[in-house]
Amino acid sequence: MSAPERRYGPIDERTRRVSVARVRELSPSQMSRTAAAKRVANDIGCHFNTILLWVAAEDGRAPSRSVPRLEALAEHLKRELACSQALNQELAQALSEQTGRA
Repeated sequence: MSAPERRYGPIDERTRRVSVARVRELSPSQMSRTAAAKRVANDIGCHFNTILLWVAAEDGRAPSRSVPRLEALAEHLKRELACSQALNQELAQALSEQTGRA
């Protein structure tokens, strides 16, 4: 499955700064941060998550799920799955041998 196609080009720094400022103006007094980001994103023609990421970056917060962290988790889970599959195969073989003797 490929990544979805972006329908907008690069966005300049001025537009980012103004967008973040507008989200801060609208939230939390008038609406939630997500609702504010949706309104601003609609105005500039990009996805609201992009706006939320800009706001988080300006606040000094990194996205909660980074790609390297998710890749490391996926590798860990693959190793756990391989161990579980090997153990399952050993147990199935032991059970087969045990029922064969009975």
